[in-house]
Formats: sequence, structure tokens, C-alpha cells
Amino acid sequence: MSPKKKTTTILIIIIIAAAVIFLGWLLFGRKGPSGEEAVNPEVSVQVSQIVKTTLHRYVQAYGQVEPEPPGESQKGALALISSPVGGVLTEALAREGQEVKEGQLLFRFDTRMARIAVLKAQKEVELARDTYERQKQLLSGEATSIRDFRAAEAALHQAEGNLASAETDLSYLELKSPISGYLTKIEVSLGQNVEPNRPLAEVVDLNRLVVSARVPSGEGAWLRPGQEAELSPAVAAGGSFISSTGPIRARVTFVSRDIDPQTDTVLVRVAVPAGSGLTPGKFLSLKIVAAAHENCLAVPVESLVRLEGKEVISIVENGVASQHPVVSGFRDGGLVEVSGEGLKEGQTVVTVGAYALPEKVKVKILNKQS
Repeated sequence: MSPKKKTTTILIIIIIAAAVIFLGWLLFGRKGPSGEEAVNPEVSVQVSQIVKTTLHRYVQAYGQVEPEPPGESQKGALALISSPVGGVLTEALAREGQEVKEGQLLFRFDTRMARIAVLKAQKEVELARDTYERQKQLLSGEATSIRDFRAAEAALHQAEGNLASAETDLSYLELKSPISGYLTKIEVSLGQNVEPNRPLAEVVDLNRLVVSARVPSGEGAWLRPGQEAELSPAVAAGGSFISSTGPIRARVTFVSRDIDPQTDTVLVRVAVPAGSGLTPGKFLSLKIVAAAHENCLAVPVESLVRLEGKEVISIVENGVASQHPVVSGFRDGGLVEVSGEGLKEGQTVVTVGAYALPEKVKVKILNKQS
């Protein structure tokens, strides 16, 4: 026999022997002498325990820091300074970045003509009031007609209206801050002829900020005002961290019920705590606590295995790991909620190696349970 044929014959014998061994294992290896199912060879695994704890459901999103919008009885945290009449800017009484108070004078236009108009209107009111009082006295002595009295009364009202209008025009030329905050922008220069309604500056109350984000409508259904939220730390100008102690604690203040048909999302606002150091325009990640399950059973996430569409965990008893069907719930901090028949706190479950285990197998525990 040639060496080549001899090699081929040996390979055929090896294949046949392997097949015989495999068939023997199928017929006898899975059953013991008594017909009971035999346990597979020992497998090395790591384990943990089923614990009873509180797990949370989170809704996560990304949002941008913005001034708080106006409410039912509260001004918004952003104010644009402008005048409906315009004019030549002659005075700027605050600088960019300065903290200002509500009602503080910030800018003044050329008021010379407006002040002349106010003085003229004041004199007209004085004259009209004198005429009115004289007609009133004459009417009481029946020395004048009702018609003349009514004309004097109407002239007084007209003069008072003209004065109020002149004073209003003057007030438009002296611009005050409608809120307390920081003068964050000045967009005009002294001597500039400013057009009506053009913004001159912007005041922001940095103690009243919100993070606005959009979340999928399905997750938005879990959200309510008052729920706790976490804002991830952000890097400020100069590379320093806003918070070195971890996430910033916040609360949900608004959840819209109007769904954007293009993105299938809803608007959510979270109030930023005063003194957080955040400023408008920053992008942050949000983690909102939407729900909590107290005293639920949980296992490490690596313990949960999905096999043929079913979820199982492997529970170790007397050195043997057996698969148990479960239903999973909330996932939080490396743990996953599980429920199922016979589950108890303190039971040992396989963590590392769970995916490789058969339905029932002897195991060797490599780690100490904590």
C-alpha cells in the first residue's frame, strides 16, 4: 500500500471512530444508567446573588440651556431692550456684563425735543384746568351755559391726554431694565441713530435658567413636572468644570403634550438650580427619573440571557447551575429587574459565563460571592 493510500485509510478510521463516539454520547452520555438525565462536565463560572433593591426607569435626552420663558404671573428670564420710537443714542449708563436691577436706567436717547413737548403739554394742561375751574364756578352761579362748561371739560381731558402722550414719548427715550439680571449684550454705539424697535441690549437672569430638550413621544408619556433629573457636568470657558462633584440635580418643570409630527417628539424643560454656573447656549445631557420600582428582585445584567426568544438566568444550587425562565424589567446601574416562579433574594446566579451554559451543568465558582 502506498503512503498516500495509507494516510487516507488512517483518516477514514479516525472519522469513523469520532462518529461512533459521538453517537455513543448521544445515546448513553446524556442518560445515566438509571435513565435519569446526566449532568454535563464541570464548567468554571463567576457568580453573584439575587438582591432586593429599588430600580429606576430613566428617560435620557440632550438639551440646551435657555432663559426661563414667561409664566402666568412671572416675567421671563430674558429681556430685550428696545424703543418703539428710536432716536440718537446719547448715553449708555451700564456696561456689558454688568449686573443690573429691575427699573434701572440703561440707555438714553436725545431727549431735548421730547422734553420740550412735555413742557408744552404741561402748560396746556394748566391753562385748560384754569378754564375748566372758571367755567365750573360760573356754572354754579348760572353765569355760563352747560355747553361752554362741557367744552372746557373736554379741552382739559384733551390736554391731559396730550401730556400723557408726551410723557410716554419721553419714557421711550429713557430705557430701563424690565428685569434684574446681567447685561449680556450691547449692540449699539453712542451717537448712533437707532431705528424704532431695534434691540439695543439683552438682559438675562442667570438664576432662572432651564434646559429645553425633545424626547420621543413614547418616553414623554412617562414624564411629569416635579420629577427629579440629572444634568451632566459641562466644561466651562477656560477648561474648568462647572461641577466637580458629579451631575447637577434638577427638576422637571414642563412637559408638552403637543407632539411634533415631523420628529415624533415632545418638548421638556428642566429647571437649572441657581448658582449652577451654567449659561445660556450650553448643550447638556439629561437623565430624568421617570419611575421607580421599590423592593424588586434584581441580578447583574450579565446574568440575563436570551435563548430562543426567552429570557433565562442560571441559578446555582449544590454546585449545579440550572436555567430558570424570567421576565426582565427596569435596568439601572448594572442591575436588571427580574421576576419569575421560585426566585428569592440571596439565591446564587451565574454572571460571567452565563451565555455558554447548557440547561443544567456542574459548575466551579471562580470568585467569592459578595
